Amino acid sequence: MSDEAQLEAASPEGVLGTPAVSVPPAAHSPSRRRRVWRWVTVALVGAAVTAAVVPVVMVSIGLRRARACFAAVEAPRGAALPDCGGEMRWYIWPSYVPWTSWDARYQAEELWVRMAATDYVDAAVGKADRAALAAAADGALEAATRLRIGSKRLALDQLGPAMGAPDPGRLADDLGDRRTLLARAHEHDEWQLRLHTLDAALTEGDLAKATELAKRYAALDPRDDDLRTQVAAVLCLGDDPRRARHGAARPRLQAPRGHVARLGRRARAHRGLRRPRRVPAAGATDDR
Repeated sequence: MSDEAQLEAASPEGVLGTPAVSVPPAAHSPSRRRRVWRWVTVALVGAAVTAAVVPVVMVSIGLRRARACFAAVEAPRGAALPDCGGEMRWYIWPSYVPWTSWDARYQAEELWVRMAATDYVDAAVGKADRAALAAAADGALEAATRLRIGSKRLALDQLGPAMGAPDPGRLADDLGDRRTLLARAHEHDEWQLRLHTLDAALTEGDLAKATELAKRYAALDPRDDDLRTQVAAVLCLGDDPRRARHGAARPRLQAPRGHVARLGRRARAHRGLRRPRRVPAAGATDDR
């Protein structure tokens, strides 16, 4: 090697005093860049799979745990009622995901309704607390309203044994909750509930309330004989016995006489039994 080459190699400056130019290494090699993109792709695919699978798994877990909770309610247990409301957390996120929102919302709605009905039964049977019973009755009414506004289902069978849509009047009647029956007396549509509401008013010794309800039900012209008799009996105890007698009498459907005669003529003509027209005798005059 020449002296100039050795001097250039040993010194950072060139022979002519100019600095030597060094080429920087490449920032990222092609192989490293491919590895980075590979990891990014794997992360995106994993996130997509997680977002697709996790809501389905959460709904499945919520369904299993809610069924187990309501089964524990029916099984022999202590005085404390199992808290099934905590299982609602499994339906919050899936209710916003398109492919699980339907199942999550339906199951969450049924969980709410079953909890309200269970609390009402527990307050009416397991506790001697009027305030708790009134609060549970309000909760049952709210749950029935949400169900009527929401899915409008007539039966619930996903989280436990099949049950009908809760009706506060029927629940109160089944549990013997006379106060709730009387508090919502104007909301009852079935004649059995109206009859039992009158019985509840008489049992409570509230003749004024019973008379008020009897007048209201009489104005609706009930068709059932038992309810009509009960209404008439309550009105007899009040100050309107004439209305009581009128309410006890079952109205009869009467057709106009002309209509009945016309139907009779058509029937006789159809059977060939038309009466012959009377011919007056000779010398007689027809005064008709």
